[in-house]
Amino acid sequence: MGLLRKGNPVLLSPSDRPERKLKWTLEAVGIGKEANFFWAGVNTLVPNRLLPALFQKGLLPWARGYSCLKREATCGESRIDGFLSGAGLPDLWVECKNVTLVEDGEAAFPDAVTVRGAKHLRTLERLCGQGMRAAMLYIVQRPDATCFRAAEYVDEGYAKALAHAAERGVEVHPVVVHVDENGIYYGGEIPFRR
Repeated sequence: MGLLRKGNPVLLSPSDRPERKLKWTLEAVGIGKEANFFWAGVNTLVPNRLLPALFQKGLLPWARGYSCLKREATCGESRIDGFLSGAGLPDLWVECKNVTLVEDGEAAFPDAVTVRGAKHLRTLERLCGQGMRAAMLYIVQRPDATCFRAAEYVDEGYAKALAHAAERGVEVHPVVVHVDENGIYYGGEIPFRR
């Protein structure tokens, strides 16, 4: 929402997989001019790839003490992006989301209605009720965000589901990353505004 405008530069990555319909993946869109220019990462697979990298580098303080991360873990009829375990610690389930919507410094999710996203929140809420930990990791792929909130003006149902889940123990961890031609860099956690 608001990124794909005629004339904006883009970063693409090539794919040599013959079964792919498209030979390129859109990674980022350039926003702004000159001194105010930055790249906004739009590849929705990036958060799932960043979870193990951030975990292994110790950049998720809320996950310290956990020793094992399993990606794409099955939980009932859902598949959750990450499952962390560690001696003497409650199981920790983590769902990752990509955030590209930022207005006046406030990152917001989702940028389109997401019934599936609300379902994931209910699953995480249920896990908290069973004595486990559950967390949402929102990866904000642009540097102009100073805080995060649910985009109730886009999907009121998701916003209500997030508020309900947070009240019942689901942790919310929005993280900013900086994207450029050479890679993606950790920028730190930002506050969650309810």
